[in-house]
Amino acid sequence: MTRGQQLVLVVMVLLLLGVTVLLAYTLIATDDVASTVPTLAVFPAAVEQPDVVGQASDASVAPPTWTPEATRTPLPTDTPGPTHTAAPPPTITPTFLPTFTPRPTELVTPTPTVVTATTMLENPGFTGIGADNIPGWSWWAEDNFEPGGDYNPDRSFDTPLFKQADDPARFISGPTLQIDAVQHLKFKTHVYQSVVVSPNQNVGFQARAGAYSDTGSVMVAAGIDPTGGEGCGNARWGEILYLDQGQAVQNVVAPTVVAGASGRVTVCLYAEPLYAAVSNAAFFDDAVLTVGP
Repeated sequence: MTRGQQLVLVVMVLLLLGVTVLLAYTLIATDDVASTVPTLAVFPAAVEQPDVVGQASDASVAPPTWTPEATRTPLPTDTPGPTHTAAPPPTITPTFLPTFTPRPTELVTPTPTVVTATTMLENPGFTGIGADNIPGWSWWAEDNFEPGGDYNPDRSFDTPLFKQADDPARFISGPTLQIDAVQHLKFKTHVYQSVVVSPNQNVGFQARAGAYSDTGSVMVAAGIDPTGGEGCGNARWGEILYLDQGQAVQNVVAPTVVAGASGRVTVCLYAEPLYAAVSNAAFFDDAVLTVGP
């Protein structure tokens, strides 16, 4: 057996002796406490005592009544206060941003398309004129004068001459229609053309015009017959212009009309010298028809 093992054995023996001594002491102390517990005393029987007058009393001395110790009143039970129920935090309802209401789209009424219907007119540039013939156009002229008859410079009219302008100074846009008066006689004439468009459409008409006069001026105008009649008897005329060689070329414009149920309209040009003279002439070119709402 090693030294270490011997030392452990000695320690264990000492511990066992200590525990034995402690147990013996505990038993002796317990016996001493038990011997000190008082025993219940037996009271002697009641002895009959004579009363004060020498007679024997039947009363006996009763043993003292044992009064139990007062019962310890327990401390009052602590009544717990009301349980505080924590109110749950309010539910946060997310507030959404207001829905963006777009501004209403501005409704833009489109500008009606106006068709420049130059191609609907035949020979709008007045080319190929010869021998009182205007290709694509018709003409009418007032004629109330007979050679050798009564002559009135204000009321005597004769048929003019319709020809292609031959003086470049009088050209409006290339070839130009020239209407020449008979010397010392006035003329009153209409140059017209009928065109078919859609019924109930707005129709406009205009042309460029110039004039030459020895005396005074020449009246010119443009018009439209919305019923498409033959000639210009029912035409609605625009402003009458008074032109001469001293003025620039002007636009003669007819009022806008609504085509009738047939869709046929007649466009017209008017010319009349203000006074009879040796030389009076009217010039027309660049006729334009417009059709639109």
